[in-house]
Amino acid sequence: FKSYSASLESELGNYEEALLYANQVLAMSEKGTANPQVVFADIYFKMDTLQLAKKYIDKAVALDPKHIIAQGLKRTIKKSIKDTL
Repeated sequence: FKSYSASLESELGNYEEALLYANQVLAMSEKGTANPQVVFADIYFKMDTLQLAKKYIDKAVALDPKHIIAQGLKRTIKKSIKDTL
């Protein structure tokens, strides 16, 4: 539920609160899992901090190449970066 709370807060533009939830997700997760990285990437994407979002999503995909949500978010971030060039 912390991941969902982080996503919801970031949708509302409450990025500091979203990052607090993301840190809780990270603290509760097993080391080396992709989910916390995806949560951070999603928040930074919504903040339009694309390079930081890319850093986190690349790490998530490296940890779990079959993570469907991470793969989709990676494509979205990549397209957004391309569109800003």
